[in-house]
Amino acid sequence: MTNRVALLLGLALVLLVLADWALNESETLIFLGRELLGLVRWLAFWR
Repeated sequence: MTNRVALLLGLALVLLVLADWALNESETLIFLGRELLGLVRWLAFWR
């Protein structure tokens, strides 16, 4: 991955987070965080 591609991906990620915060009051980020936490707990169970 070149620096330019990494910069574009990082910029896209920041823009998506800002758009979610502005348009949905971060509901999507909260949902994804909760689902990720559930996945981590599920994986820890099977460890």
